[in-house]
Amino acid sequence: MNKPDKVEISIASSEQIEQIKNFDNDEWQFLPKRLYNMRQSDLLILLHKNNIFAGYLEAVCHYKNYYNIRNIFVHEIFRGNGFGSLLT
Repeated sequence: MNKPDKVEISIASSEQIEQIKNFDNDEWQFLPKRLYNMRQSDLLILLHKNNIFAGYLEAVCHYKNYYNIRNIFVHEIFRGNGFGSLLT
């Protein structure tokens, strides 16, 4: 699968996580609320389109390097572009 132009996928930095905590819970499927309980070993993978936050994959570390996907979300504005597949 090829990554579309102007799409970036990266692991969230601690600064980005702090910014996302201020986002609207309803708009982002309660991600900001869950971030307050995020452990240091958990991962938040962000998807940006044209430098705009478009979606995320939230992964919970259960044992060493074994992760379970908690949630995959693409904002309604960016749906229909295959971004959910890119995140997985």
